[in-house]
Formats: sequence, structure tokens, C-alpha cells
Amino acid sequence: MSFPEMSPISVVIGPFPTANLVEGTDQEWVVWRAPAACEITEVWTVLNAAIGAGTLQVTLLDKGQVGTATGSAIAQHGTATAYAADTPADETISEGTIDEGDYVSVKWENEATGTTISVNGLVVGLEYVCGYPAAEG
Repeated sequence: MSFPEMSPISVVIGPFPTANLVEGTDQEWVVWRAPAACEITEVWTVLNAAIGAGTLQVTLLDKGQVGTATGSAIAQHGTATAYAADTPADETISEGTIDEGDYVSVKWENEATGTTISVNGLVVGLEYVCGYPAAEG
């Protein structure tokens, strides 16, 4: 599905509360609801402290019309890449198309073995375009 050319709208969400995540734990917050059928075109995250590679995974999820579905990944910043302090990190978009009224959540997980990490100052930004799908062909 493709959307007609429109100027993207930017949304900045956060900062989220400080979380001390032990290995294998996560936190998730429902943060936004799509005002219309949308295509999320860019997602980035910023932390106020550096976090090394192999530790933190941040995922943006489409939680459906009620906001409680398991959620399918929209975008993710995997553990292979470190976070530099106060520097936007682009997330990889896997499926940016969401339906009108769908809720979107941010989930962050500690994937490091035997490590507790402090996640503070997490801010998530996204850009999207909304509207009716462009005619095919």
C-alpha cells in the first residue's frame, strides 16, 4: 500500500520514566493512536546516557484497535548497535503501515546476560503520513 505525497508529521514522545532493567526484563508503554490510516516513515530514539552494543533493544509496536494485542513490530533498534548519549539513533522500519485507530507502543528490553542497565531519558520520535492509499497502477 502506498500513500499520496504529503508532508510528514513529526511526533516526539517522552521522556519515559527511568527504568532499571535486569537481564530479560522489559517495559512497554502505549504512546500514540493513529488518527487515520498512516505510513510511519521514520523512527528514531535518543537516550541521555550511552549504552553499549548487545544490551538494549527498543521496538515500536502496532497494538491494534484496542491497544492490548501482542503487537507486530513497526520498527526496531536492535542490540547489535550501541547508543551514544544524546544522539538520535535510527530504528529499522519493518512494517510502517497502520490502520486508523490503531494504538502504538514503545517497548524496551534488556538483552544483556547478567547485566542490569539503567534506561533514563528515553525519547522516541516518529514521522508519518496519513490519508487514503494512492490508486494502484
